[in-house]
Amino acid sequence: MDTKLDFETRVRIMRQQLHDFFTEIKSCIWNRGILLAWYRLWIRKDEFHRSLSIDPFAMRGMDEHQKSKYITDLLKRRNIAHQRDMQAERVDAK
Repeated sequence: MDTKLDFETRVRIMRQQLHDFFTEIKSCIWNRGILLAWYRLWIRKDEFHRSLSIDPFAMRGMDEHQKSKYITDLLKRRNIAHQRDMQAERVDAK
């Protein structure tokens, strides 16, 4: 009976390791790859669009240099969106 419990425990551990592995692969491909590229295609008019929010899943696997580039790019896109919002408000106010 002890062997069965030990086997079940090992299976649970292997399942968790596989889950963690595939979650990391998904994060690498989707969050840090496709999704960030999609968000960079154009800058939204709304400065509060979700593409201008920090993505913790994308940042999880980045090194310090990549994080710095990501934050710099994000701030640049936010500033552009903010300027567009301000221009739209000025036009609406007239």
